[in-house]
Amino acid sequence: MWPILLCSLAAVMVVFERVMFFMSIKEDPASLKVRVFDEVRKSRIKEAMILCEGSSSPVGPVLKAGLLKFGRRREEIAGVMDEAARFEIPQLEKGLRFLSMVAGVTPLLGLLGTVMGMGRSFHMMQARSAAMNPAMPADAAAGIWQALITSAAGLLVAIFASVALGCLSGHARTMVLAMEKAALDLAGFLADTSETSVVDNNEG
Repeated sequence: MWPILLCSLAAVMVVFERVMFFMSIKEDPASLKVRVFDEVRKSRIKEAMILCEGSSSPVGPVLKAGLLKFGRRREEIAGVMDEAARFEIPQLEKGLRFLSMVAGVTPLLGLLGTVMGMGRSFHMMQARSAAMNPAMPADAAAGIWQALITSAAGLLVAIFASVALGCLSGHARTMVLAMEKAALDLAGFLADTSETSVVDNNEG
């Protein structure tokens, strides 16, 4: 039971930390993207980078990396933002692998505890029989019931970890997709804006 209890406490701490992390991201990535695009249209690149720096969303650093390459080719801008995203994605997925491990290990720990408990119960019955003091059915039932508690506890912890993992990984995946879309849109927008500026300067 002790390993199961330790896994449950650790899982609760990870889930609490992840929930607080996602709640701290109060800014919608789509809203940030719109405001950044508006600043770029006004040729206010510095102001757009300030918006990204002040954002609580992980999309902010990714968009800022692209803005720093304003005037470069689309492929170069997209490559820089991909590299920035590689640093942000692990922060979104932090702790999820541990929850997956807890969901898989705790049922096995419960089963191990049940097997060990039942083995001890049968050993006790055998010892009592050898001592000419046969165990009663109630004694066997009590031992088996106690052994099954570990399986129940392991399953409960695994269910909690699985549900939490599904919710948190879904939220993280949604933010990763929003980040990738914002980066793709900004790369094209910056490249087009830069080309338009060059054409206007040549005509002037």
